[in-house]
Amino acid sequence: MKILVVSDNFSKGGLETQINTYYNNLPNNIEFVFAFGKYTKTDLISGAKIYQNFNFSFNDTILDFCEDVERLISIIKEEDIDVIHVHPYYGFFAALFASQITKTKIVYTYHGIGSFNFTKTHISQPLFLYSFESGAISNVFSVSEIGVNNFSKIGYNNAILLENPIDLKQFPIANYVNNKKWLLISRIDSDKIGEIKLIISKMSNYDIKYIDILGDGNEFDNLNEYLINNKLTQKVSLKGYSNKIYNEVNNKYNGIIGIGRVILEGLAMKVPCILIGNNKITGFVNEKVYNEIKNINFINRTTNIINNKMVTYEELGRINLDLINKFSVDNVLKKYVNILLTSNSIYMPNLISLYSEIKKLSENAQLKNCYFHKERLVYNLVDTYVNKFSGLNDISIISTNTNLVYELYDLTTYRMNLIKEGEK
Repeated sequence: MKILVVSDNFSKGGLETQINTYYNNLPNNIEFVFAFGKYTKTDLISGAKIYQNFNFSFNDTILDFCEDVERLISIIKEEDIDVIHVHPYYGFFAALFASQITKTKIVYTYHGIGSFNFTKTHISQPLFLYSFESGAISNVFSVSEIGVNNFSKIGYNNAILLENPIDLKQFPIANYVNNKKWLLISRIDSDKIGEIKLIISKMSNYDIKYIDILGDGNEFDNLNEYLINNKLTQKVSLKGYSNKIYNEVNNKYNGIIGIGRVILEGLAMKVPCILIGNNKITGFVNEKVYNEIKNINFINRTTNIINNKMVTYEELGRINLDLINKFSVDNVLKKYVNILLTSNSIYMPNLISLYSEIKKLSENAQLKNCYFHKERLVYNLVDTYVNKFSGLNDISIISTNTNLVYELYDLTTYRMNLIKEGEK
């Protein structure tokens, strides 16, 4: 089975780690081919066949969009692709139409709430909703029960909890030392800076004397300045980015601080973990905390548990056994492959007709440069070929999305924008 993996971006992060874990452990009869918008070369997915420089953007022109669809169609045919596996965000729409035209089944992965509510216009949102309502998307894989529940709310029942896999060869049992020195692993960006500062301010509550911080991001300098200004540089050290987590942890630290995959990897190594995130501290991950977070991707958004008591070694052992059973990449891959083998997408003539009409717009010298996700003429086509077939075309259906763009552009707006740009 040959799988085309589609994603807007590929650099370094949780999505990339997940894809790389699958890629490096695929059985001999499964092959991945990749199609990325922006691709940053790292040591991940080494040796893979990668097609890159797709547009995959909210600001795609109609021509950009159609070129992406046509290119995906060519790859599907040339590579003899059996399944399209699309990850967020805007590559979803090109992959959807390529799937329909080539009659290649397609699945989608939910990585977090942004995977569900990223659609922003009267064009992208109805298309997104209808792809699930119609069965065009065969299955959704979610690393969290939250994702399964979100899709259930729109009447889509083929969303499946598929645990974030971990390659246990990369995370063997580590030795931790009772030296009151902890390793915090996190991106250092605007989303994380608050909780990083929070755990630093509460070190004594958890009997922590020293913290090393492993990570990088656009708030790195801000955090460094915070440490200097508060005379914390003797207690807290910034170590930069590293992907050799086991080597960093083994025989050096009392435990690991973080959220999400960081906690999964720490528990796989059988070391104590402190869960932070969402600008709060959940605390030491004992069995009670573990059982509450294991099916929501080790995040603490929905839990109110606070645990200031150090986890016991016996508890870590029981957690580790359960984790091996649920999250080892071999077990997750078996589940993944079995679902792909039995999945089926439904091919909708109205979606194929919709793309045919969009393609005609791309052949117009002026219209081809209008925005696909914002152009009124595209909306008119979506209204004709999607909305009248859909029971989910109310733009307010995804109530968690508070940033909808209601404005639709037209050719007059486009011309005005050209004039403004020419005046600069």
